[in-house]
Amino acid sequence: MDKQADLVKKFAMLGVPDPESWAGSQTREGIDQISRATMLRAMADIVQESEGMVKLFREADWVTDPVRNAANRLSISDEATEDISTVAKAAVYHALSSVMVLSDGSAVIENNPENVEIGLFKLDENFEPKSQINGLHESWSSVASAIVGKHIVKA
Repeated sequence: MDKQADLVKKFAMLGVPDPESWAGSQTREGIDQISRATMLRAMADIVQESEGMVKLFREADWVTDPVRNAANRLSISDEATEDISTVAKAAVYHALSSVMVLSDGSAVIENNPENVEIGLFKLDENFEPKSQINGLHESWSSVASAIVGKHIVKA
């Protein structure tokens, strides 16, 4: 298998839409698209997992009593639980969207007395920055929509 076909296979495994385009971009432009796609997939998986938050908050030892009590009150019916899960997934999607914009340097941090710059980096085997992973917000909605679903993400 040649390098391009191997990249296409890896992007397909990550579930990104149009894996050929992602692989082509990495090859042509030298952008570390596989790291971007891996990070986007991990974030989409976090959104998917958030659908079980109500159950988790009812059972986890580390949850505060007010959160546990709220989760118990929300568990009225299967239909209500499904609705709550949908809203939780959308909320997590939007929270991660904000984190991506911050990590891409595309947002001003309002309360920033030390002028902190935030970035996301791929690390080498010695945990030293190898390359910056940026532009996540540019592909987030299309990747999340493909993985999480169009009922949560409007792409």
